[in-house]
Amino acid sequence: MLIFSTIESKLRAYTVILLTLPLLAACIAFYAIMRQANITNAYHDIYTETSYTKYSINTWLEHRAGDIEHVAATPSALLKDPKFTSDFFKAFLKSHEDFKSLVLFDTAGNVRTSIPETQRGNVADREYFARARKGLATTTSLLKSRLSGEYIIIVAHPMQDEKGAFSGVLTGAISINTILQTFSLSYSSNSWRPFLLDAQTHIPLADMESGSAKIIPPPDGDTDTPQIYRNSDNARVIGASMPAKGGEWLVVMEKPVAEILGGMERMLLVLAIASLGTMVALLPYIRRFSSGVVGPVKTISALSTRMLEGQYDAECILIDTNRTPVEIATLYDNFCKMSERLSRYVEELEVYTSTDPLTGLGNRRSLQKEGARIIEMCKRSGTQCSCLVLDLDHFKRVNDAYGHPTGDVALQTASAIIMRNIRKADFAARLGGEEFTVIASHTPTDQALVLAERIRADVERTSITHDGHTFTMTISVGVAPVSASCDSSATPLDDVISKADCALYKAKNNGRNRVEQWHAEDATMSCKHHQ
Repeated sequence: MLIFSTIESKLRAYTVILLTLPLLAACIAFYAIMRQANITNAYHDIYTETSYTKYSINTWLEHRAGDIEHVAATPSALLKDPKFTSDFFKAFLKSHEDFKSLVLFDTAGNVRTSIPETQRGNVADREYFARARKGLATTTSLLKSRLSGEYIIIVAHPMQDEKGAFSGVLTGAISINTILQTFSLSYSSNSWRPFLLDAQTHIPLADMESGSAKIIPPPDGDTDTPQIYRNSDNARVIGASMPAKGGEWLVVMEKPVAEILGGMERMLLVLAIASLGTMVALLPYIRRFSSGVVGPVKTISALSTRMLEGQYDAECILIDTNRTPVEIATLYDNFCKMSERLSRYVEELEVYTSTDPLTGLGNRRSLQKEGARIIEMCKRSGTQCSCLVLDLDHFKRVNDAYGHPTGDVALQTASAIIMRNIRKADFAARLGGEEFTVIASHTPTDQALVLAERIRADVERTSITHDGHTFTMTISVGVAPVSASCDSSATPLDDVISKADCALYKAKNNGRNRVEQWHAEDATMSCKHHQ
């Protein structure tokens, strides 16, 4: 049987579809909408934090440049008194811990005062010194310190004497680690915090010393439209980048898509589990509804199939229709009632078509069916069976003398006598008029003769009273056994009836009111008897 070819399979399939499709569609819509919303919200947070970090770094660098400018604004004291200068630098560094050192260079680029003290060196070749000669302040790019070997930036400001002439350069060194710690910047590219890149090389500033690989920055695009890309660790991320320190640095922040959508996916998982639990809870009700629909339909289908096969007496199976939909219950009850009514009609029709309406005996049609069945059964079991053909003597005189209604009563009386003398295994039929036949099952010829004689005697001694008339009748009987072989043109039933009819002819010719047996020599006799 094909899948979904039955009401039960279709009902269950459609129920599952109706339960799962809306849920699936809702989950897909929820995922699509919430996914975009989560990514957009996360991107806006990233963009905002990146923008804030960039602004904070730029402002902080401006303030540090202002600090150096403020110190450089007292040139007379710094230039005239080395001890004052040293004490002033120490006090400044104590209150401005962002600076790693303060160094005062003379006009030739040599160290004049340094806190902490360092080895003497000349910076006349440095760009910030050349710019200071021109009266310009400078915040350098990331440099590797000649003195400490670490990466720093230098905030430089020119020194001027009282006449406004160039008198040296004041520098303050800031370690890159100080910047990273101040703004909680990441020391690596995969901690999902903001980090700094060199704008030209795309190498993290925190990893300049190790010479780490380049970082893939977020692609340029609409600030309102997040773009998903794969970063240097091959993770799918969204991110934002902004230039800082005049475009020398890039402030970058990334966040993995899996982390952004993790909460939503957990929510979807909870929703799916809750929905599955709901479906499991509804399963008994679905099964109950399914059985309430399918049970009666299956019963109707099976019953209709049996009726189609001729089993009109099949009964409806008793089922509980209290849990069945009203329409199905009504259909089931109506079908069962129609089945019972049809069974009665068929039974009555079979009785009508197989029974003689006057006598209640079988008719010729039922004789052909039932007589053939008895003969076949006897042959299979290896037993003998016999046929009796009976005819009321001078029955025409009864009709002529007393009328046909009285004749009908006589036929009914003779039929009743025949029925009370035969067994249930035997079959009696009215051949027509006043002629009857009996197919005696499992009955050899000698016993059939005894049966015939018993019927004959019973008819002879039975008085018939009707419409003021009382009379008796006699009956002649011919008996023949069912032969092992018969004329090929006749059936075994027709053959034995023909032989019993010949024996009846002999009984008529030999004086009536008697029983005669068919013998083989009777085969050449002309079997035509008279009333």
